[in-house]
Amino acid sequence: LGATVIGWNGVLLTYVAEQAGPYRAGTALGLLTTTVFGGAVLAPPLFGWLVDRFGSYTPAWLALSAILLAGLALFPLLREVGTEQ
Repeated sequence: LGATVIGWNGVLLTYVAEQAGPYRAGTALGLLTTTVFGGAVLAPPLFGWLVDRFGSYTPAWLALSAILLAGLALFPLLREVGTEQ
């Protein structure tokens, strides 16, 4: 798992650049990088705040699960490059 999961960001960057096209790739990659790194900086303190606020890990894990399920719900909107109809 560790050997394959470590490369997720390269796959994501490539996918976003292909979807955005040559003229919008820089803007799309900048927005993606800002969002991903912003989440990496903000999510851990928010998770800890939820644990402190409610005195339990349950609400924090439920909130994280809701965010992940919302992201998973967006998967059907993805399209493969070159298959536009």
